[in-house]
Amino acid sequence: MVDRRMKSIIGLILMLVLSSSGFHIQMGMTHSNSTKVDGLFVQAHSNSLSLPSIDWNQYHNYTEIVAVLQALNSSYPSIIDLFSIGKSWWNRDIYCVRLTNESDLEPKPEILFVGYHHAQEQITAELALYFIVYAATNFGLNETMTELLNGCEIYVVVALNVDGFDLFEVNDWHRKNACLVDEDFDGSDDEDPPEDEDGDGFVEILVNYTNPQFPEVIRF
Repeated sequence: MVDRRMKSIIGLILMLVLSSSGFHIQMGMTHSNSTKVDGLFVQAHSNSLSLPSIDWNQYHNYTEIVAVLQALNSSYPSIIDLFSIGKSWWNRDIYCVRLTNESDLEPKPEILFVGYHHAQEQITAELALYFIVYAATNFGLNETMTELLNGCEIYVVVALNVDGFDLFEVNDWHRKNACLVDEDFDGSDDEDPPEDEDGDGFVEILVNYTNPQFPEVIRF
């Protein structure tokens, strides 16, 4: 039989999956003591109004995301713990957020969400960041968020590929991290996007059967 905590985790997973699929979910109710900050209702309790203004009509870069996470960590120390899990190729911190009611020391089920693996998929970082902000600012006010943070430990890595934000700005074909790879086998590392080799206006997929090292590699 599934207990209440596990039901909460299952519900959270479904909520995030549906949100990432394009469904709009109304999470909780708006309270009379709330303040609207660029489209997000931020509850006027604790130190929430010290958060920077968040514009959800744009994608956020690495610096902006870190600023929001650090502000949340300072404003909600009893439910948010921010820490680095390592460094990127460009020596940037990869941050993880732990969300839970830290006053409850009982063992809790744990769940991990990781956003922004691929440089082209910026919406995954936005979804993870929005959830953290919503959970923090609605703990104690929204029944679902309160139950989740009381009964679970939720770990969220907003952006795993933290170098990808800048890489994508330079080359919008870029998908991976900053590790140098000669993806088109022309002797240079990550120097250009796929090319229109025959000049017909289309980038086609070519299969290289002549390279002895990569006899069946798809080339772009």
